Amino acid sequence: QKQRPLINLPTPTKDSESAVGQLHLLGFGHYDPCVSTTTKERLHVVHRLDCQTSGIMVVARNQAAASFLCRVWRERESIKKVYLAHVRHWPPYHEHRQTEGNIDIPLAPSRTERIKWEVLPVAEGGKECKTFWKVYEDMDKSSSSDEEGATENTPTVAKGITLELHPITGRTHQLRLHCAAIGSGIIGDSLYGDSPIAWLGDHSTKNHDRGIDVISTLGNGISKTLRLHAHKLLIPNPS
Repeated sequence: QKQRPLINLPTPTKDSESAVGQLHLLGFGHYDPCVSTTTKERLHVVHRLDCQTSGIMVVARNQAAASFLCRVWRERESIKKVYLAHVRHWPPYHEHRQTEGNIDIPLAPSRTERIKWEVLPVAEGGKECKTFWKVYEDMDKSSSSDEEGATENTPTVAKGITLELHPITGRTHQLRLHCAAIGSGIIGDSLYGDSPIAWLGDHSTKNHDRGIDVISTLGNGISKTLRLHAHKLLIPNPS
């Protein structure tokens, strides 16, 4: 039996509300997961991101390219991904002055929460999980010159650092969990870290005078948006 007010069938998403739909609006093929044949070549999503993560996706414009890319993705050897993550506190750097390193912490689906993963030893069922990291930018150092003119009464809030993350394995929520296990977690993370917050979407306010988008923040300066960005992606050319 169906409970109310649940609809019987999923409704299609407007093109303007999805990344692939926006490609369609720009004239790149057609995408409809409910239709197998169309008058246009279908778009095939090869590499997607968590809804909270920004950055690079991979969409194939024909079936041949999609098959090739899916195969190399399964083999993983020729795929290299680089992410940028904003963290407030990173002990290896802030306490031990290390600028790069490796994280080797096994993970597994959470035994208590459906959408989450958790740290779990391999002996107890955890899966091997490795990430290489290095400091991309120390935002407190880079902004120190801008704050020289601030008065003594001006409160100083640590901005943290940007990490460059290279996932060696590809587990669900791997980077988010590894950052939470080693440091304070990625700023804006709604699931992991020292201060998980309710995700409110990628809401931004437009500063019309300056013509820029300003990412919304909470009253304490914490971003509502997950500060994790797919920065670079190296893949073989399907042609």
